Amino acid sequence: MRIIGIYEGHNCSACVVDDGRVVAAAEEERFSRIKMHDGRLHGMPEHSLRYVLQESGATAETVDHIAITLCPPGKLLFRILKDTFVRCPRWRWMLFFVRRWQKWGPLSFLYAYYFNWIRRRRIRRWVAEMGLGGIRVHWLDHHFSHAASAYYTSGKRDALIITADGQGDGLSAAVYVGRDGELTPLTEIVRNYSIGILYTTVTVGLGYKATRHEGKITGLAAFGDPQRTYDFYAGLIQARNGTIVAPYNDRFYYPPHPEIVPFPEIWSHVFEPAFDGVSREDISAGLQKRVEDVTSELVRFWVERTGVGDVCLAGGFFANVRVNQEVLETDGVSSVFVFPAMGDGGLAVGGALHVYAQERKRSGAGYEPTRIDDVYWGPSYSNDEIQAALDEAKLVYEFHDDIESVIARTLADGEVVARFHGRMEFGPRALGNRSILYQPTDPSVNDWLNEKLRRTEFMPFAPSTLREEADKNYINEKRCTYPAEFMTITYDCHDEMKAKCPAVVHVDGTARPQLVSEASNASYWKVIKEYQALTGLSSIINTSFNIHEEPIVCSPYDAVRAFKLGHLGNLAIGNYLVRGDQIEGTDDYVEEEIDDVWVG
Repeated sequence: MRIIGIYEGHNCSACVVDDGRVVAAAEEERFSRIKMHDGRLHGMPEHSLRYVLQESGATAETVDHIAITLCPPGKLLFRILKDTFVRCPRWRWMLFFVRRWQKWGPLSFLYAYYFNWIRRRRIRRWVAEMGLGGIRVHWLDHHFSHAASAYYTSGKRDALIITADGQGDGLSAAVYVGRDGELTPLTEIVRNYSIGILYTTVTVGLGYKATRHEGKITGLAAFGDPQRTYDFYAGLIQARNGTIVAPYNDRFYYPPHPEIVPFPEIWSHVFEPAFDGVSREDISAGLQKRVEDVTSELVRFWVERTGVGDVCLAGGFFANVRVNQEVLETDGVSSVFVFPAMGDGGLAVGGALHVYAQERKRSGAGYEPTRIDDVYWGPSYSNDEIQAALDEAKLVYEFHDDIESVIARTLADGEVVARFHGRMEFGPRALGNRSILYQPTDPSVNDWLNEKLRRTEFMPFAPSTLREEADKNYINEKRCTYPAEFMTITYDCHDEMKAKCPAVVHVDGTARPQLVSEASNASYWKVIKEYQALTGLSSIINTSFNIHEEPIVCSPYDAVRAFKLGHLGNLAIGNYLVRGDQIEGTDDYVEEEIDDVWVG
């Protein structure tokens, strides 16, 4: 059975699932080079769909179903009405209604209905134009697809699934239980009580970009004192009886568009007066600690209620690796798995896997979650294609049969290597195939390499560590090895790791590793193994191969361009090595500014 998965919101993507296995998946931003490419603004995920069809060999004649993540218009309208009235005290709802009606007119509530109705028509027309008309289409709910992405790739027959983000299809979070291949919803949390919107509001208030720079707040938090601001956040958001409430948000009147959030208004009215004279580090620390506690309390409630200790996480909020560690350390939790493409790009995969499971159930065959070996589901390029790109750029290069040993020696000599190899990773993490590599011994690298890449980060670079050496470097590693293969959780580090690899350990003593095995990525594993033979260290620095505010590189052309713009030391691309002293760098890079803010 062959199923196409499509998502056309921000981080739009496409995938092909063949007999329950993801054979190809990619986000449109990697091809269009538009960060967080939004199909509603920048065009449908045409390049990613064409890629997955070509890679899988799928055609209109061989595809059985299409899964599209977008809930029915009527369902979205119901949620918006519920969000408006049910959550408000009875004495306030009429005033709320009148003020909103005066501000936005009759479209105030019906806009949500027509918004999704128009989107569905537009998607259907585009699918037909792509030659896929006549194939049965399944429409799925946003958070349900998030849950499916985590559950069906967890390998756990029974699991508790938590989803959370800014908002999607009128919800900000949801809880499900998965048993014997079936997902059952337990509770839904409306968008106005969004833990993700709270986090993004602080991100915007401190001068960073919504849906892009929340990781900076996570990094800043380790430098601050959470007690300075924790009580303030405790009054804003709570976990109560298995749900989340954010009563401060009841006073705001969101525009009729179901995805626009007035971040500056919320910040100026609620946060700014309370933070006069408070450092951004303390603001961040209190927020991070509070969202960790709220999430842990939510998880604890449902673990006790369901008796299920294996927890799966998905949704953009769970890109917060420190929260994921706190979930793992919550009482009653046996294991944690975070879907590697936890943001909206993963919705195409979740939708397709759910349709596959349902069709298997209808046929009487059944389907249970399975573990994924890797997420190298994107395009690869031959040495001939790579050589053509190098020749076009007029670069001087060397060919090496054993490029892995050359990379290891270069790293051991203290040089930076930008690595482009094999199939591209799916999701927000670079996992060795589109990565910038460096030795982990130089803590100053966070300053000078980020400067080269035009980044302003407050977290150290992540380590790629040999999986067989993980227990020597990280505490409590064996409880949660699976998500660490995809760099989605932090661990506390052993003292030896802190001493020998300071460049990858945060000030709070944690690191966000990628555990690399020979089975998951033999070439990358060999690089680290050879580096260990030369230095005695089983970890190297791994950061994404891209310039700030640009997507991770996809093609050889993208890699050559980023290599030049970043003035990086060396480029290992396929079996070719370009030495840094062979290029003339260029400074024509201009940071992209995107004014449209979407939360999801």
